Amino acid sequence: MTTISQTARRIAGHPVDDYVGYDYLTVTTTPDRRSMLADGYHAFGWELQDADARTLRFRRERAIANKTELARLQRRFEAQIAQLTDLAAAVRPPCRPSAS
Repeated sequence: MTTISQTARRIAGHPVDDYVGYDYLTVTTTPDRRSMLADGYHAFGWELQDADARTLRFRRERAIANKTELARLQRRFEAQIAQLTDLAAAVRPPCRPSAS
């Protein structure tokens, strides 16, 4: 079934399915974890659009296969990144005796 707007677009010479919707994601991180996060989010279909010292901006097509499963795996990835951050914060350099 063809709608009026699709017919009008065909007459005007425009393709019918040229619209692509995107989801957007902004992640704040430390500079030492930027490349790890960029690689990790790329595995979930996100394209890096912009990056500065502490912020990564991604986009992904909305019409992606297995989006529910990707979202579940992404949440798991984010939880494990949070665990790494917590572990790194818990590790402290050993105490050195003061030179008296």
